[in-house]
Amino acid sequence: MTIDEFIKKEQITVEVLSAHENPNMPDMGPGARHWSVKFEKYGRGGKNPALVTPFSQGSAHKKQPTAAEVLDCLASDAAGIENARCFEDWAADYGYDMDSRKAEKTYQTCVKQVEELKAFLGTDAYKVLVGEIERL
Repeated sequence: MTIDEFIKKEQITVEVLSAHENPNMPDMGPGARHWSVKFEKYGRGGKNPALVTPFSQGSAHKKQPTAAEVLDCLASDAAGIENARCFEDWAADYGYDMDSRKAEKTYQTCVKQVEELKAFLGTDAYKVLVGEIERL
């Protein structure tokens, strides 16, 4: 299944608004573009709670991100967390210094993001997104 098919199947909508910064990425270079991305999902009981996440793009990107692009990035980050047993494993996988406070903060941000993504999608849809969807 493609990510666009997943979005349609799960009845996910997106609203992308320009933002002044990404609190999770304060070191983005000049010309970076920042967004606040709000996902909503309609399920059996009506509308689920929204997922709002910051998203940034480097200066080469000239268009606002699509739902597929943002969800693909979230899924990629989630896979990294799911495949690591702990911070040290994650840091080694991504080439971070295990003694870096900045790296640990990034890891904790990703862990929180995974929890929010699971809560938004539900366990089954989360597993599909992270483990079965074709990556962009």
